[in-house]
Amino acid sequence: KSEKKNGGLPIGDIHIIQLIHLLFIRALRKFRGDISIHLQHAKFAKASKSYNKLTTIYTEALQVHPRNVGLWIEAASHDFFGFTDPDTGKAEGGG
Repeated sequence: KSEKKNGGLPIGDIHIIQLIHLLFIRALRKFRGDISIHLQHAKFAKASKSYNKLTTIYTEALQVHPRNVGLWIEAASHDFFGFTDPDTGKAEGGG
């Protein structure tokens, strides 16, 4: 039952994904001005289908780097094309 609720992933896998997000958050706290960490975190969130987290990642990255045009384009693309899961075509929850 819990695997259906969690997108088909076992609880242990979800916990590992959450820990990796936590590592990215700690790295961003230490190296706040490093845009590459924000981009790596966004790439990981897309790969792990953490679409709600992706919205938060882009928001925090734009707060720190408001003049980065590429970041704005990527965030706008994510917002425009939505939270669609490429495998199922279904929309995920909003941010």
